[in-house]
Amino acid sequence: MIKLVGAEHVVQMYSAWGQQDSAGICVVYISMEIFERCLEDYLVARSEVDLTKSTIIFTELMTAVRSMHDAGVIHRDLKPSNVLMDNNGHIAITDFGTLWLTFRFSGAIKPYPYAEVSFFGSKDIGTQYYSDPVMGSTTVKHGEKKYKYGMKHRAYDFLKSSIWKDWGGDLGIVRLALLIRARPSAILLLGPSLLCPVLRRLPQPRLLPFALSLLSARADHDHPALFLSLLESLSKAGHVATAEQLVEELQPRIPLSLRHYTALLYGWCRQGKLDEAKHVLARMKAADVALDVVAFNTLLAGFVADGRFEDAFELAREMERRGCPPNAVSYTTLMQGLGARGRVDEAMRVFVEMRRKGCAPDAVTYGTLVSSFCKTGKISQGYEFLDAMSREGLRVDAAVYHGFFTAHEKKEQLEECLELMERMRECRCPPDLKIYNVVIRLACKLGEPKQAMALWNEMENGGLSPGVDTFAIMVSGLVGHGALIEACSYFKDMAGRGLFVAPQYGVLKDLLNALVRDEKLELAKDVWECIVSKGCELNVSAWTIWIHALYAKKHVKEACLYCLDMLEAGLMPQPDTFAKLMKGLKKLYNRQIAAEITEKVRKMAEERHVSFKMYKRRGVRDLEEKPKAKRRRGQKKSRHRQSGHGQSSRNAELLDASDKEEFSG
Repeated sequence: MIKLVGAEHVVQMYSAWGQQDSAGICVVYISMEIFERCLEDYLVARSEVDLTKSTIIFTELMTAVRSMHDAGVIHRDLKPSNVLMDNNGHIAITDFGTLWLTFRFSGAIKPYPYAEVSFFGSKDIGTQYYSDPVMGSTTVKHGEKKYKYGMKHRAYDFLKSSIWKDWGGDLGIVRLALLIRARPSAILLLGPSLLCPVLRRLPQPRLLPFALSLLSARADHDHPALFLSLLESLSKAGHVATAEQLVEELQPRIPLSLRHYTALLYGWCRQGKLDEAKHVLARMKAADVALDVVAFNTLLAGFVADGRFEDAFELAREMERRGCPPNAVSYTTLMQGLGARGRVDEAMRVFVEMRRKGCAPDAVTYGTLVSSFCKTGKISQGYEFLDAMSREGLRVDAAVYHGFFTAHEKKEQLEECLELMERMRECRCPPDLKIYNVVIRLACKLGEPKQAMALWNEMENGGLSPGVDTFAIMVSGLVGHGALIEACSYFKDMAGRGLFVAPQYGVLKDLLNALVRDEKLELAKDVWECIVSKGCELNVSAWTIWIHALYAKKHVKEACLYCLDMLEAGLMPQPDTFAKLMKGLKKLYNRQIAAEITEKVRKMAEERHVSFKMYKRRGVRDLEEKPKAKRRRGQKKSRHRQSGHGQSSRNAELLDASDKEEFSG
């Protein structure tokens, strides 16, 4: 950030200071500019493209990227949500968590004329659909001579340029989002060399309309490279029928190669439509196009996914006969399918056959077997293959270890999980977030909340940020063991990080009910105020949970006041909630609040064209039916338990009778 102080259109740092916390860890605080929104908000909110505005934004983006590169910084995760916007529409780039320093400065020394920058093609670098295609390459050179694009260049000239490499993976698809998102005609500005990687990176919901507009707008959509990219993208996104129509239209002009047929095979096999895939094979045979190992493996994966293992094994033998023997991917695909269905012995036979044929197993093969053994509870055999991976020098990642933790969790073996985590650290393979989720959940399940909190602190000290699932596991576990104050602390942290979303309403319900039930009303109110103040998503369900929790413990007046807040937020209570509150207010003889709520609900019902009379009747009916349904569920569970107990008694009697017969004999 110090390097970028004064850089144009880059968020500025005003000051920074450090402070030690109670654990002795230095926490760094940074004071920066404040912006009200980001480019993503602008793109979503606009109804049509303002070309002048887009050109200004684009020019400022180019200026910012040039400023960063002049300072020796490559951003590597430039996307609309990382571009801030002020009230005047000017932009500033932020979020330098994945930057790469390419040049060094020392006094009057110039930047290196060329600097080697390695991109690993990792999913952890950049963001899908916005990262540059160059991010997947192994080594790319960047030099001063490549940064000659100035403000005088217009956006479409810049788009038509071959600058995917030249800008170091920084502009990516952001330069397309300004035009393409709301104006399909902008695709006329792009040449095939730039449009091909764009097609491969468009998200699935946008691909089909974009492809159709491409076919109707461009006369050169039969360009060989463009046709292949379009065909592969449509097949991978599941629009195989559209891809087939495109083939029928263009096949007379463009001869189909093996890659074209493989794309269609992949699409049909992924959808489980193997008859259509066989039809593609027949067309390949008629066109005298020989299958390679990729095409064979595509079809093999289709058979395995459909559970047709006899056909899959026959296809593997056919590969041998055609002089295209199965490779590690082929055997691993078979083992994955068998292991997923619990057929571990057959998967082992495939592994033995693989070794006999001289095909060396890779890390994925071993990982597949380890996962299969762990799923079936054969943990010791899984450890044998884990040791074999180490002996053969194969890299063992956290995903392989995850199967062991899941298996230990099923057997409630917390000590084994902790020992395995220590083994991972010794092997320089630190546990990932999924593993911490499993172990924290197990610690909570076994009544070890202190151990769960210690694991949480260890996780954060190791540089991992807890996710939504991690918070949900911790809060639920602490609530289950009565540690409500600690549960509230973690829940507030979750809300403060913006991770509280609708799927976590179950966690909210458990926490609020537990707090109100334990007479910690002020703490419950504090939790609710935290949710509201942090701007978390609150729909009718969230308000209903809070109001019902208060009502259940006779806090009727507070429940009614929050109902008024709910109405002020433009949300209409459920009919049974309204009926419940009216019933409670009637007992309290509080006609003023009842009249206020009734009037607001009546107006809201009119706005929504709902009959207020029917709304009230439904609320009363639901209020009467819910206890009956609850009693029926309880009776059903009771009968089920009794039948299970009766069956156990009968089994015991039979065993006693058999013992007597055996004794008498």
